[in-house]
Amino acid sequence: MAAASNTRCIQEVEQQQEDRLSKLPDDILLSSQSLLARRDQRQAVRALYLRFYLGDESVGIVRAVDDAMARGCSIAKATFVILGEKMDIQCTDEDLAGHAARFLSCLDACPRAFAGLTALHVESVKLGQSDINNLLGTWGRLKSLSLLNCDSGRDTALVVQHPRIAVLKLVTCGTIQLRWLPELVKLTCECWLPSRDPLLFGHVPRLRTLALATNCTSDYKILRLSELLDKNATLWIQPEAPKQLAPRLSNLRILNLQKIPEECGIKWTFFLLDAAPLLEELDIEVSNHQCNPLEDEMLRERLVCKKTFIEWEPSDFKRYNLAVLTIYGFRPEKMFMGYITRIMEVAISS
Repeated sequence: MAAASNTRCIQEVEQQQEDRLSKLPDDILLSSQSLLARRDQRQAVRALYLRFYLGDESVGIVRAVDDAMARGCSIAKATFVILGEKMDIQCTDEDLAGHAARFLSCLDACPRAFAGLTALHVESVKLGQSDINNLLGTWGRLKSLSLLNCDSGRDTALVVQHPRIAVLKLVTCGTIQLRWLPELVKLTCECWLPSRDPLLFGHVPRLRTLALATNCTSDYKILRLSELLDKNATLWIQPEAPKQLAPRLSNLRILNLQKIPEECGIKWTFFLLDAAPLLEELDIEVSNHQCNPLEDEMLRERLVCKKTFIEWEPSDFKRYNLAVLTIYGFRPEKMFMGYITRIMEVAISS
């Protein structure tokens, strides 16, 4: 499957952009204590975006937001992006615990600022279940939550439940249990460990978009989508009969499959189409990506996966809603032409 995007690189590019006060009256972005200190209850802020490292010096900025809200300043959309002091891959368990202590201290000192957030990104913290329960209970307005390198300890699932979160992104996190998220629409999970199940699904009735991406190594377990959408997840996709998948994909409208190795073929993707009767759009990207050669035989055996052609004979079925097929990496060869011919036989316009 697709390798996870380099989240840290994106963040470093964004960090280079200076926070600024917009000249537009309906799109105000404040990033300094002095500006916040001048707000009063008669002035409303349309959008507040603060990006800062999780250090002691940052508490003053957050406190300025807290004080402004205490004076009655209303903020329609408030976003905090809280960065770790180290790269996530460099953090030890002690670093995660230290970051968490500073994070919780900042939250205790500025409860109004966090209670008013509509979006939050947090990096490299280890939170106990009681901590996350208290935090999510406090963040009543939160609609978007992003966690990078966060967990609650080894072999422990971090339980998330919230009445308003609509967008959730998890990158390099431990196991996350989505117990009760009635408004969740989009879920992204990237870069999980092969030894940990990344997700445990609970009550997510409105989930429409699920994006999974990680770096595949040979020690990842096989992924059965029916099991993933029913309870938990691993990795490699294994084609399944529609009987197992149909209950989970019955409302799927758009399917995007990226970086399919050319050696594996694409005929096997019909098992997904067969299980999704309402599918309207199918996007496929075929890649001839070659991994960098590894001289060490043990590393090569562990990290480089063998790509073999996947045998799958689709059953005889029809789809009345499929209107769009996009193939990236298309070439006028037998594999692609045969696939398109079969799609045209399956898709019947109503």
